[in-house]
Amino acid sequence: MSEYDDLLREMTTSVIVETGLAESIAHKCASAVMSTLQDRKAANGWLYVSSPRNRLNHLQIRAEIREGKSMRQIYRDHRTSRRRLKREMPDLFATE
Repeated sequence: MSEYDDLLREMTTSVIVETGLAESIAHKCASAVMSTLQDRKAANGWLYVSSPRNRLNHLQIRAEIREGKSMRQIYRDHRTSRRRLKREMPDLFATE
């Protein structure tokens, strides 16, 4: 199997995990992205894909709160601020 096929399979899996789409649809989405990436690379001879902004794991944060972990420790562990957490997960602060 080629590097292209490996990457396409990995991207398809990511689409399935992140969106819950059926494999056939996720594969079409991943193929479209791969085509765009190939076109971009062909246009400038190299390709740089920047990392996405650090995404918070909401399920993990909720689990840590249920376990009694302090908010200060959660902010530290997830490299985030109270302000950002309040913006992304306002229900956690509904009782304030």
